[in-house]
Amino acid sequence: MSACVFTIISKNYLSHARVLMKSCAEHHPTVRRIVVLADKNEGYFDALSEDFEVIEVGELGIRDFASFAFKYNIVELNTAVKPFSFVYLFDRHPFEQVLYLDPDIRIFRPLTEVFDALASNAIVVTPHILTPLPDDGRIPREVDILKGGIFNLGFIGIARGGGSQRLLSWWKERLYDKCLQAPLTGYAVDQGWLSLAPCFFSDCFILREPGYNVAYWNLHERTVTREEDGFAVNGSPLVFFHFSGFNPGDIERISKYQNRFALRDMQGLRGLFELYWDLLREEGYPESSQWPYSYGYSKKGRRISELTRGIYWGLGADSEAFGDPFDGFWPRLLRMRFLRGFFRGRMVRALSDKLLMYLWKNFSSRKR
Repeated sequence: MSACVFTIISKNYLSHARVLMKSCAEHHPTVRRIVVLADKNEGYFDALSEDFEVIEVGELGIRDFASFAFKYNIVELNTAVKPFSFVYLFDRHPFEQVLYLDPDIRIFRPLTEVFDALASNAIVVTPHILTPLPDDGRIPREVDILKGGIFNLGFIGIARGGGSQRLLSWWKERLYDKCLQAPLTGYAVDQGWLSLAPCFFSDCFILREPGYNVAYWNLHERTVTREEDGFAVNGSPLVFFHFSGFNPGDIERISKYQNRFALRDMQGLRGLFELYWDLLREEGYPESSQWPYSYGYSKKGRRISELTRGIYWGLGADSEAFGDPFDGFWPRLLRMRFLRGFFRGRMVRALSDKLLMYLWKNFSSRKR
């Protein structure tokens, strides 16, 4: 069976991708390993010396790519290119099964249940949670899961044929313009859309094995312990852990996105987190984490703000006549032909969401 595991990064996440891909090679040495670079390399690392193939996002054939890259921030772009990457890999290679894993994941056991499920299903996803969260006001809450998406898209497996082509066509169309961190508008980047997948596609398999996609959002139901032969979850082998929101400067917090747990109260996790931090350092995290995001700057080297991206997205169809937004955004915007866009509901929603995200990032998920 021809299979592929891929991830998507900007170059500041290169160390994460190295850790992920080495763990993939350990457990699936014959599976093709690919990293999609949602960024420009610009000589920061030698792609040919890595033990995985690197594909730059410009190779995916996304139409009007400058507009696509400008309207999205780094998180949005890295998630928006996901279905385009699947399509590219299926079109260019004879893969029968393609798995996506977020770069901040490490594999500890073979992904046997996923490959088995893809033998008879087009899509495999994992739910964020399998049991209710305590209704105690701590983050994450069940309402956060509802807003962010039922399934965590740090992992998804897709098989060639069946409903996969229809899924990717639909998902790609939605993410071209609607892969936003925009709670007021109702968008949760790529992830929220896949909550609809089991409704639209009968061959969507929901993998409920507790050893898969273990992360801060399901620690209320999954106890991680260290065993002689590795790590276990609820007494069964840990398959992969998702270190979402991992902050090397504060590993005690487990994730910057939550305030429900602390590492001091979950000693079974300590060895896991210390191992991951050691691996990141070995793979060059102190250096690569500081590398700049190429699509974060204009052609003149000016940083592109979230407000600027929100305004550009808010222009809607008017952006088609805008020209290259990376080249002189504000002079182009201030021409009268574009100012009428400020009086449309799309622009109001865009700017309101940018303000809300600013407040959320700066004032939510405080330490307990």
